[in-house]
Amino acid sequence: MRRVLQLPAPVIIATMLCLSRGLSGVHPNGGFVMGVDDKVDDKVDDKREEMAGKAKEAVGKATGDKELENQGKADQVKSNLKQAGEKVKDAFDK
Repeated sequence: MRRVLQLPAPVIIATMLCLSRGLSGVHPNGGFVMGVDDKVDDKVDDKREEMAGKAKEAVGKATGDKELENQGKADQVKSNLKQAGEKVKDAFDK
């Protein structure tokens, strides 16, 4: 029997981000090539990492893979810490 997975929005968004990253090219430091300053580039990368973590967690839940689910949660925590650091830097730049 074929099982159909209904993917949550974070999975779809993370997939779209990965595809757009591949089509637009990759900056040597691993960021997107969009012609924006480094702060925005870092924020986009952090958000992409968070969304990828949500996607991993969702796929892990859907397939019953606890290890993948936990990796997704860890990726989200790591990304959230980076985003908090960016907010602190932004507060000092004002």
